[in-house]
Amino acid sequence: MARSERLLDQQRVLLAMGELTRAIAEDSRCGAAYLALARLRAGLGDYAEADVLYARAIHLRPVADEALRARALMRRQQGKMVDALRDMAVYAELAPNDVSRLETLATVYIEIKAWAAALATYRRITRLHELQANSDEAASARIKVRALSLLAADADPVRLGASEDHGWTRRALARLGGS
Repeated sequence: MARSERLLDQQRVLLAMGELTRAIAEDSRCGAAYLALARLRAGLGDYAEADVLYARAIHLRPVADEALRARALMRRQQGKMVDALRDMAVYAELAPNDVSRLETLATVYIEIKAWAAALATYRRITRLHELQANSDEAASARIKVRALSLLAADADPVRLGASEDHGWTRRALARLGGS
């Protein structure tokens, strides 16, 4: 790995790819080599090969999180939003209280205009900021919740009527949402 990093520093990409391939051949559990090689392949536009390398890295515990995130971002860049969303959702669920992961997930939801999902995610982010006493971040997240609640109005059980008797589920969501 160190040799491939030196080669990359010297802009010798093909030689670095050879070193990374050799490292994987010697140790098929070398997650860092899979990630580095996948990034190089994606950077060269070889997305199919990068996807295969990321898939292998996802099964290696030390780098699984980073591999999911990197593959999601690569797929997002390619416009494969459903696949990107699937990876990003798994990535976020691996650390359900990690606000930055949730914000990245919400960004993907917004890009595909999945307003209700983005709204639910930002409500979760707001709650996490409140629990962590991050008042500025919570206020910022509440603004996003308000904006998204307008976009998701037809699908938002909180806005559809907390005061009307539409069942316990809607009342509970309304109470959680603060409406």
